[in-house]
Amino acid sequence: MIAVHQARLAVESEARTDANQTRKRPADVDSIRQVNRLAFGGDDEPQIVDRVRDSADPIVSLVADDDGGVVGHILFSPVTLGHGNARLLMGLGPVAVLPARQRQGIGSALVLAGLEECRRFGAAGRVVVGDLPSAVEASDVIMVAVGTPSAPSGALDLTAVTRVCDQIGQLLPDDRRFRAIVIRSTVLPGTIDDLVRPTLEAASGRTAGTTFGIATNPEFLREGSSIRDFFEASRTIVGSDDDRTADLVERVYEGLEVPVHRVSMRTAEMIKYTDNAFHALKIAFANEIGSFARASGVDGREVMRLMTADHRLNISPVYLRPGYAFGGSCLPKDLRAITDRARKSDLDLPLLHSALQSNTAHFERGVSLVESIRGRDVALLGLSFKSSTDDLRESPAVALAERLIGRGYRLAIYDEDVQPEDLRGANRAFIDERLPHVGELLRESLPVALSGREIVVVTKHTPALEAVPELLDDSQTVIDFVGVPWADRVPAERYHGIAW
Repeated sequence: MIAVHQARLAVESEARTDANQTRKRPADVDSIRQVNRLAFGGDDEPQIVDRVRDSADPIVSLVADDDGGVVGHILFSPVTLGHGNARLLMGLGPVAVLPARQRQGIGSALVLAGLEECRRFGAAGRVVVGDLPSAVEASDVIMVAVGTPSAPSGALDLTAVTRVCDQIGQLLPDDRRFRAIVIRSTVLPGTIDDLVRPTLEAASGRTAGTTFGIATNPEFLREGSSIRDFFEASRTIVGSDDDRTADLVERVYEGLEVPVHRVSMRTAEMIKYTDNAFHALKIAFANEIGSFARASGVDGREVMRLMTADHRLNISPVYLRPGYAFGGSCLPKDLRAITDRARKSDLDLPLLHSALQSNTAHFERGVSLVESIRGRDVALLGLSFKSSTDDLRESPAVALAERLIGRGYRLAIYDEDVQPEDLRGANRAFIDERLPHVGELLRESLPVALSGREIVVVTKHTPALEAVPELLDDSQTVIDFVGVPWADRVPAERYHGIAW
């Protein structure tokens, strides 16, 4: 049996309430009935513990605030419709009220596809309404889904997260029952370690991992289609530092045909921001391409339709792995051409303009990473801009070689794709201008290139480089710009990735 708890925090007093006072203070029964009647057509009394205590499944409570309407968060919960025999547990917190403006919010929150399925929970007597103390006592999994709005500076306002974690910590009963406290709110990496864990431990007087565990379980549901998004989800993310907590959270999702990915806490905190940043980036990109197309007498919608028809490169995981800066004879040149035309047309395309600046900044991060490692003798593994080509034009590896030589590093370069005698035309002209003595820097074999080097920089991966771990000695450090598949064969203390 699953219980879902809704706690209203926005109208609570800022004053801290000790654990005994919190437990004794009753919920606003009239408010509870009002929410229950409007949302689910029921009129249940706030009787919780006896109705869920015998559950064989984990009992789950959802703690949310009034952001988006009282009922909206219930529809966003991962357990509302997840189990055919679920009973919803919905409460309003120990000192909450439901003013008229919030009642109006309920009506707007119910405009969602699949809502009638939620209403049937009430008609069938599956909705139980109660208060926060009872829900914490009854629950195995306590999900926190309070708002994290923007502060004037743009930073997250974590007031609600702090407050509800403090409340939950005070209310955790001393019954030797293990509970998982799960953050569903959108928070930046490090929030669990820096805020949630200390707050819970201080309020409860216990250490996380003993009688309670902490996890993150970000939601990926859109307003207006959250029910459909839940059942048709692409993945469920569970971030935790211990298997016991992760096991308990994962049980909540049993019965749904959605893959569950267990990751570290910080990875789980990061993924929602990554998704939303990418969505914003896609919208901005389409709009800038549309604006450029219109200024050029082209229908931007048709251009984007054809662009998205390519599922091999454009709409695919390709180019979505962190690695080194881009280069070659196409991407930099074509970006410069678009932005130059835009400038001459008085067309502001800040996203496309910033792509080259971003690429330069990432290149500089690579330089800084090399300079952070002790040593002046460098083996540069890879010179062309990607594998299976000898194209050196605007290769970031060439630019890196230039920079390091200019700063007094001694280089030995190995690239099985590059043979100086075979370079022709614009490719030859480019390298003659940038690295005129490239022939003196290239080594004929990988062992020779590695010999006597303190730092090994990998700028592309080829089959020949699979032998690198076996050729290293204990004094050599690897800097990986591409995510080589053999990284786990290099001691962690002598391995550094550019974005991992």
